[in-house]
Amino acid sequence: MNKTQRIGLIVLVIVGLLGFASWQVWLRLSHGTLQLTTSPTDAIVTIDNTQKTNAGSISLVAGKHTIEVSRDSFKSVRFDMTITTNKTVARDVFLDFTDAASATAWATQNPDQAREREAQAGKSITNNGDKLMANDPILARLPYISSSYRIDYGTSVKYPDDPNAIALYIYTAAADAKAKAIAWMESQGFNPNDYEIIYSGYDDPAAVTD
Repeated sequence: MNKTQRIGLIVLVIVGLLGFASWQVWLRLSHGTLQLTTSPTDAIVTIDNTQKTNAGSISLVAGKHTIEVSRDSFKSVRFDMTITTNKTVARDVFLDFTDAASATAWATQNPDQAREREAQAGKSITNNGDKLMANDPILARLPYISSSYRIDYGTSVKYPDDPNAIALYIYTAAADAKAKAIAWMESQGFNPNDYEIIYSGYDDPAAVTD
């Protein structure tokens, strides 16, 4: 290799290094990271309807992205995420099974993942319950049972798809039980008008929603 060739090679190396450094700078200045965990772990992650990858640390251009997580025998989940430059946002996605047979087959083939999934689901339920009680102290006093009525809480009828939305269920066994239940709520410092209340029992066997 003569002197001219050596100089040319050195120039190419320098240009390559500068290009690589510029690319790294561009990544840092224009990208953020989505730290995605999925159950099952081999789910396919589709980004903006085109790019397919797996869960883990995913570098994305800053801005809004549509993420879809899918796998055979599971129901797909689709959601939007906003990525911020130089920031990491974490998201856990647990896919529901399409049917009971699929759940049994998958759990048999993946016992370790099945145990982890059960543990995470239990933790999620506990955390969600703690959050609900922190936001709404009346829940810590329920169920409340008297001789003529029972006050409990459950899924919202108005917002059934919102896991954070709850309704109070008042079951009455006497004509004046509804008024007594409302009086008990007020005596505890809670305004009945602040709640979605579903009545059933003595004066109306069919559920009635306030």
